[in-house]
Amino acid sequence: MLTMEARDRQELTSGVLRVVLASQRLMREALDQNSPPTNSWAGTMAADPLDDEPGWDRNHPFQTARLQLRTTTESACQHGLSLFELSRSKRELAVPLATVTRGGIEALGRAFWLINSTSMRELVSRVASLEYYDMEYPSKYGQKLRRLPVETEPTILVSEYRAELKAWLDARRIPLVKKGTTGLATDLLEVSYGDGRVVYSDLSAAAHGQGWATANFYSFETTRLQRDDEMLLAYCMCFIESMRTASVRLARAFGVAAIDIDRWRQAIDQVDAMIGEFVKPAPDRAERRAAAENPDHQQGVVK
Repeated sequence: MLTMEARDRQELTSGVLRVVLASQRLMREALDQNSPPTNSWAGTMAADPLDDEPGWDRNHPFQTARLQLRTTTESACQHGLSLFELSRSKRELAVPLATVTRGGIEALGRAFWLINSTSMRELVSRVASLEYYDMEYPSKYGQKLRRLPVETEPTILVSEYRAELKAWLDARRIPLVKKGTTGLATDLLEVSYGDGRVVYSDLSAAAHGQGWATANFYSFETTRLQRDDEMLLAYCMCFIESMRTASVRLARAFGVAAIDIDRWRQAIDQVDAMIGEFVKPAPDRAERRAAAENPDHQQGVVK
């Protein structure tokens, strides 16, 4: 059983906070640009003829994609801040750590899937598919949707909105693609861990209170669930690596200036140095990180 010194726990949780804040700054810089560089992935998508007309939600499709990237990355950062707060809490809660770690990775997985699109048609398909299948449940129960930012009250049935979305896609022969939350999360985790299914399965099972997973945190002496250092280390590192991968990929996709990426990397390097005494990186970590920063398909798009 792994046991960390108090100082090591302090460094680890500080590392989570530093990575979240540095990555949040970098992703905001990417998404706040009025006009991404024309030779970037984002610039190429925005210049595509498919973006010349309004989409199913009355916005131009790339604007819709950018909004979805904003909301998902901000959600992920809030999960990261929650992970930091819970990790520092004197209550030493166990299951909520799994819940916020999993939630953050799921949000990052959505953004990661979008920016891995190799064409504007594929990007539109993925953005629309996320919306369409996200609303599958509320559409069954007559829930209404508020069209932001122009409406202050919900006015349109979710089922009607989904029908409009599908009709818009059908008219352009763009397919819907059902990609579940598990698939989105594991695709991101595989960048760092090879087989993301194992990592996500553990997180998901613990978050849902499944006995085979929560038994790992059960104390037969106190008859309570309790956190241990091995769990804390695994969840924090899982979030750090996922945030690192998604944020730098997004920054490169939107053509963020090299000086901004260098400032972000300095913060990441400082975290690596802080926790390097008790976290031994996998032999192929450097190779995996390099691949995450320079995906082949994006290099092809911006030539």
